[in-house]
Amino acid sequence: MSLLKNINKTSRQIAKSSEDYINATKDYVELKTFEQINKVFALLFKSFIIGSLLLMVLILLIIESIMLLEDLLGSIHYALLLSSGVLFVITILIYLFRKPLIEGRVIKMVSKTFFSTE
Repeated sequence: MSLLKNINKTSRQIAKSSEDYINATKDYVELKTFEQINKVFALLFKSFIIGSLLLMVLILLIIESIMLLEDLLGSIHYALLLSSGVLFVITILIYLFRKPLIEGRVIKMVSKTFFSTE
């Protein structure tokens, strides 16, 4: 009878340990999910702020370059045509090299934060 009591006691301890492990794992997954969501929203917010400021700078640079080209070329039409052509070429180059320039870096950055054990 003592053997059955020991087995019963051991099985209860195993069940309790398993339950504690499951609860701890659940808490860890919740915290890790919160951490990842927090990092994503922080990254989006920072990207929005920095991107907005860079967009304003880019617009001012384009306006100033058009004014400079107008003085050099003597025509606003040629200045606008040249500046839009340059922007089009830059856009095509970024599109062609988007995988190594953008997607590869994003994947590396996200994988570092997602798979870190800190």
